Amino acid sequence: MNLTHNGLLDNRLKLWQPCRASHGYRFNSDSVLLAASVAAQNGQLVLELGCGVGAAALCLLHRVPQAQLLGIEIDPFLAQLAARNAVENQMAARFQLAIADATTLPLPHQPMVDHVMLNPPYYDPKRERVGRAAQARFQPTDQPLSSWLKPAVARLKRGGTLTLIYPSNRLDEALAAMPPGVGDIVILPLLSRPGESKRMLLQAVAGGDPQRLTHLPGLLLHDADGRFTTLAEEILRHGLALNIILSRP
Repeated sequence: MNLTHNGLLDNRLKLWQPCRASHGYRFNSDSVLLAASVAAQNGQLVLELGCGVGAAALCLLHRVPQAQLLGIEIDPFLAQLAARNAVENQMAARFQLAIADATTLPLPHQPMVDHVMLNPPYYDPKRERVGRAAQARFQPTDQPLSSWLKPAVARLKRGGTLTLIYPSNRLDEALAAMPPGVGDIVILPLLSRPGESKRMLLQAVAGGDPQRLTHLPGLLLHDADGRFTTLAEEILRHGLALNIILSRP
């Protein structure tokens, strides 16, 4: 298996991952944005469903130096790379991995968690044609988004947050998939250009008001010349916590 060694957070983290043509999905800015949006604090436990090679997990652990993370990954090869990346970035003691199906979470002895984050599969192979590098983003018809969110929320402490990235044009589907027991939902469009949002961050609170929905102005990622905006630079290169933006009014 051919691998590449790539940097995140301005090379503060270095991670091994499969080459683009060899083993499906490779991490990108979504991993950093997802990790930045989780309001984890030192001493808390975060659960990531479908952690891949550990990109989002290690970004979060880098930002919150005394947090703990449990990563669930169904692919043994990706889980092996995640474990290697945790060791090489000196975070193995705080990063526990389990090879399991995130839609079932057969982990009876694991404690409740303070936060859950996920970048779930969302390309529908019946509707969208994508390359091999996006195979891990396929959403099988027998595994709707709700099958990821329901077991995640069952592990979430009251007051904890559920955070995910999803296509902006499928907001209604994402809201419908939210299981009972969560509310105070915040939506933050991720704008590649002004008025152009292909993805969004959604965050819900366990025990929150299910009728309360806040749609924030989008986070602009690129200037007119294609460069990252100043705020995007602070998040993607310097690890700024995006939960500052996701604070509720």
